[in-house]
Amino acid sequence: MHGVDVWAHRADHPEESAIFDRAMAAVTCLAHASPLESYDFSRFRTVVDIGGGRGVLLAALLGPHPALQGVLSDQPHVVAGAEEVLRDAGVTTRCRIVCGSFFEFAAEGADAYPLKAILHDWQDEEAVAILRTCRRAIAVDATLLVIERVLAPPNE
Repeated sequence: MHGVDVWAHRADHPEESAIFDRAMAAVTCLAHASPLESYDFSRFRTVVDIGGGRGVLLAALLGPHPALQGVLSDQPHVVAGAEEVLRDAGVTTRCRIVCGSFFEFAAEGADAYPLKAILHDWQDEEAVAILRTCRRAIAVDATLLVIERVLAPPNE
């Protein structure tokens, strides 16, 4: 309708991007308990949250694991609101923010890479491109965690 995809549209319309970012943060607050409770993150040293928005999930990961370091990675207009989230969680000294597109860049050197609620937004070709970007950055012994909702019938 606007001649660009929804991501480019929101990048050019900060007011709409802010609404979307708040919605994603709220959904993450509701949904992050399950992966945090069901997966042992204490074995990791550094986590890179790819497409991590404003850092809600990363803050929740770092909070109970004081030895864990974090990297938040997302588009510049998205991470612009992350400092407050990370500060409020008390994790800014253990976290850095890097800007970039997951189609082009994933920070290297971590041993865990959660990819939460990312792949479902893209067609197969784009999802494969995201995963290839991750693969280029991730060491052989690192872990990629794909965290997505399971859609049961009738929406399967």
